[in-house]
Amino acid sequence: MIYSKHLRRIFFLFSFIPFLTNAQTLLDIEIGVNNIPITEVEFIYNGSTVVQTSGVTGTNTVAVGPARLVQMKIDDGGSTTILYPNSFGSVIANNNFTPAVTGVGVYSDGTFTPASNAALWEPAMLEVVDSNDLMNFLYYDGTSNLPGGDDFDVLFVKGIQDDDYVVIGERNGNTYFTVTPLDANSNPITTAKKLRFGHDAGTSSGNGTNFYDWDIGLSPTNYPAQSMVYTVVDAELFDTGGSAVYGFRIDNNGEADVKFYGLSDSDFSDNPANPSVAGITGNVFNDDNGLMDNTVDGIGIDDPESTQLYAILYDGATNIQIDNFPINADGSYEFLNLDPADYDVLISELPGTNGSTVPAAQLPADWIYTGDFQGTGPGNDGTVDGIQTSITVLAGTLETEVNFGIEKTPEADDYTYTIANPDLNEFYTIGTGATSDLTGTDYEDGAKGTGDEFGITSLPTNGNEIYYNGTEITLGDDGINPPSATNPFTIANYDPSLLEIKFTNPASTSTAFNYTTTDAA
Repeated sequence: MIYSKHLRRIFFLFSFIPFLTNAQTLLDIEIGVNNIPITEVEFIYNGSTVVQTSGVTGTNTVAVGPARLVQMKIDDGGSTTILYPNSFGSVIANNNFTPAVTGVGVYSDGTFTPASNAALWEPAMLEVVDSNDLMNFLYYDGTSNLPGGDDFDVLFVKGIQDDDYVVIGERNGNTYFTVTPLDANSNPITTAKKLRFGHDAGTSSGNGTNFYDWDIGLSPTNYPAQSMVYTVVDAELFDTGGSAVYGFRIDNNGEADVKFYGLSDSDFSDNPANPSVAGITGNVFNDDNGLMDNTVDGIGIDDPESTQLYAILYDGATNIQIDNFPINADGSYEFLNLDPADYDVLISELPGTNGSTVPAAQLPADWIYTGDFQGTGPGNDGTVDGIQTSITVLAGTLETEVNFGIEKTPEADDYTYTIANPDLNEFYTIGTGATSDLTGTDYEDGAKGTGDEFGITSLPTNGNEIYYNGTEITLGDDGINPPSATNPFTIANYDPSLLEIKFTNPASTSTAFNYTTTDAA
C-alpha cells in the first residue's frame, strides 16, 4: 500500500524518554530555536469552551475533571489548525517497572494509578496516550526502584511521518526527558536523532516558560500551583531519512510529568499501520478478470453503484460482529490493535451492528464476488463468496493483504422485432434484415458483440428451433440438460452469420429465446 499525505499533521506527544544509544545524536529542543510556536488553544472544561489566544502565566486553576482539547493553532510559516486526533490507539511494550517501583504512575482527574500494578497501570497509560484530556499524564515524583535502563515503550498503531508534528506537555514546564524513535520492528532507529525536551533554556515565548511554549493555566489537584505547559516540534527533527516513527522508548531520567497524543488538520488514516501491532489490513478490488488469472487484484473500489461497502470483522465461532470499517476510496480497509485470536472478515453493503449477528455478504444488484485471497500473488481461498475465515492474528503481527475481488456482471441487450411471416422450416439468421446481432455491455470491458462470448440460456418458444454453425442447439454445456442460466450453450467466439432460428411450428405467431454475454471474469 502506498501512503501519502498532503497536509501537515500534528502528533501530540506526551513525556517519554528514550533508550540511549551511542549511534544516535541528541538534539535539545529550545524554545525560539527549533519549536513550532503555538498561537491558540481551544478546549472544553467544566462544560464550557475555553479559547486561549495567549498562554496563561502567573495564574492557575485547579482542574477538577478533564479538559478536552478541541483544536490547536500553530505557526509553521503560516497558521495551521489541527483538530483531528490520532485516535487509532497505542500499545505498551517492554514494561520494565516492577511491583517494587514507587512514585511512578498515571494521574487523572484526582486518581493516581501506580506503575507497580501493571494490570491497572498499562490501561491507564493507554488512556494517557489515546485520550484528548489535557489533564491526565504520566507521573514521576518521589520515586524509588526505577528500572536501571529504559522504562517502557509506547507503540503507536499509526506511524508518525515527517509531515507530522510532535507535541509535548509537561507539568510545571521545567523538567526534561528524551524521546527515542522506534522503527517498524519496535527497535530504536539508530540513524535518527533523539529529541530532549525541557533541558536547555530557550527564549521565553511569554506564553509559557523558557523550556516549554504554552501554559494552559490548569493544574492537577495534587500540585495546584503547577499547570500543564506544552511545546510543538516538527517530526522531521527526528531525521529518520523519511522512515515513519512507530513508537517511543522511554527512560525518564528527568522524572518529567508528561502527556502526549496526536492531532492533525486531517486524520491519520493514510499514515502507515504499525506492523508490530496486531491487526488485519486488506483491499477490495474491482477485479475485471476475476480468477481467470488465478489472482485477486485490480483497481481499488469502495462504492459500486454509489453504495458504500464495509469490511466486517467477526467471530466465526459465534457469528457475532466485532467491528466494521467503511472501505476507503482506494479500496483499502484496516482493523488495528486487535487482541491475538482467529477472526473472519466479509465484505458487504450492509454495515451490520457490533455485538449482533453478522450481516450477510451482499453486494448491490448486478455485482458479484470474483475471488478472495490473502496475498498479492496467484491463489484463492477456494470459495468465491466475499468471506475469508480463520485469519490468525498473533501478538505483534499485522496480517496484511486480506483481499477481495468484486465486479459488475455484463448485461446482454433486449430486443423485440416484428418480421414478415416466415415460411415453414425457413431459417432466419439473427442480425439479418430487421433484427440485430447479439450485443451487450460490460462495466469493465465495454461493448460486447462479434468475437465475444455469449451463452444461449433457453430454447426458442412455441416449438421453434435455434442453430449455430449449422448444428441445432438442444443441450447446455453439460451435454445432458437443456440450456439454462446455470447451464448455457456457450458460443465462445460469436459470429453473427452463424446463429439462426428455424420456424418449425406453423401455429406460432412469435418465438423468443434468452441469452447472456460473458466478460473477462
